[in-house]
Amino acid sequence: EGLSATIQKVYEKISTKVKKHIEVNASRIMEKENKDTTQQIEKMVHAFFINPPKKQPLVSIVILTRDGLEHIERLFKAIKENTHYKKFEIIVVDNASADETVKFLENNIYKFNLKIIKNSENETFSYANNQAVKIAKGKYILLLNNDTQPLKGWLCALVNTIEQDENIGSVGSKLIYPYKNKFSNSCTIQHAGIAFRYEGSFIR
Repeated sequence: EGLSATIQKVYEKISTKVKKHIEVNASRIMEKENKDTTQQIEKMVHAFFINPPKKQPLVSIVILTRDGLEHIERLFKAIKENTHYKKFEIIVVDNASADETVKFLENNIYKFNLKIIKNSENETFSYANNQAVKIAKGKYILLLNNDTQPLKGWLCALVNTIEQDENIGSVGSKLIYPYKNKFSNSCTIQHAGIAFRYEGSFIR
């Protein structure tokens, strides 16, 4: 029994090390694949880049935030770097943030055409969006989550799509999960459009 127990312990130790080795290498392989996929996505975006249209109606970009400084900093940087469409305004509704979000917005380091609505409490999603819409000047209203990161040419593609056909009432972007280590959905599609249809007296 002593020998059997020793063999069993050695086997378990070896198995644990092998298992750990497999997990580490699998994680490295997944990380490399996700990074490669990120690069492929960037290449695809560049390949399908749409030049800004000659006619550029004003677009009002509405963003809600609450204690989301990190998100807003990343989002504003992406808008600055990847927006080739010139005629847009940004309206940020801050729902009583306790961090430095408002200070960052007021500094407006990217010199955006920026309006800030400062709420004293955390208003509902619909109410806060309507606050922004009331002061928006654009022909189009663009609702943008503060945790997104627009890619090159994003706004040109949206405006070109909706402007090409008067029967189009709204458009949306393809959403792709960002790369994150050990996140199984990294670089996969989160959302690629919605279809509406009549069902009796309802639109679903």
